[in-house]
Amino acid sequence: MSLSLLVPTPTASTVYPRVLPERPMRAVLLGCGTVGGGVLDGLRNGFPGDVTVEAVLVSRHRRGRAPGRFFTEADSVFATGPRLVIDCLPDGELAERLLELALQSGADIVSANKAVIARRPDFAARARERGQILRYSAAVGGELPVLETISRIRGEGRAILSVAGVVNGTSNFVLDRLAEGASLDTAIRAAQALGFAESDPSADLEGRDAAAKLTLIARAAFGADPDCVSLEAIDAETQERVREAAACGYRLRQVATLKAGANGIEASIALTPRAPGDPLGDVRDEENAVRISCERGDTILLTGRGAGRDATAHSVLSDIGAVIEARCGQRFGQ
Repeated sequence: MSLSLLVPTPTASTVYPRVLPERPMRAVLLGCGTVGGGVLDGLRNGFPGDVTVEAVLVSRHRRGRAPGRFFTEADSVFATGPRLVIDCLPDGELAERLLELALQSGADIVSANKAVIARRPDFAARARERGQILRYSAAVGGELPVLETISRIRGEGRAILSVAGVVNGTSNFVLDRLAEGASLDTAIRAAQALGFAESDPSADLEGRDAAAKLTLIARAAFGADPDCVSLEAIDAETQERVREAAACGYRLRQVATLKAGANGIEASIALTPRAPGDPLGDVRDEENAVRISCERGDTILLTGRGAGRDATAHSVLSDIGAVIEARCGQRFGQ
């Protein structure tokens, strides 16, 4: 059964109550796949007394799941009156409609959905206007605190000049396998087997995933979206480019670049050879690296895992902890 058929249409009469701050915080989880399952495990093990998951939205019922807690109907999930909505759904119309419902419910929101957040900047604006918290650190860089670091830099009154990075762990993993001699199909299957790539990896390979992340970075760093983002895809011809780069001692990387200039914000996702010792070339497999260049010549480098269940779930859980601290006045676990 398709979940999209079970999503209620928001109407003027659909009003969900806003519960006053209390512990434990009543939460619902949208999506219980690779990332959502990791988040659910983390909530069970790391947030005693801080969060109770009242309902989980799933695509289908499975044996072993507690009845009355896992639902395929979104209205049943939101009827529990959550104070926190945790979004671990893949990009699509369903995720966008459910984030709309989350905003309407008055709940705080933690989302890992970079594509929806990138194309709907009004979500963040509406959350601010209504006094809701919307956090989406997991949407950029996996376990790297990219958005948090940019926020801290701007909070210190320093200007950001440019950002460059490898922000898609799937593509980085695939490029490393190509460098080892694997075919593109074999490299993709290996990434999927390890949970680094979706069943449809086109967003990663074509650069659309990195472009959505770059949009969120631009929004945080410069307060505006790029005018456009040029994309260069990993395709059947990429293996030869990997070999040519390796013959010169370089590694080919999918690099996202962002710079504010007189003509607006310039952004691109391009396959570029990186020299030995370059942090953007030295990251391996699913790792990410982001270099933030600030005024007065300051440079900040962030590195870490950028793909996979654990890296993304860790970032989602960190955002949940920040919401608890903001609402309850103390860090989780205290």
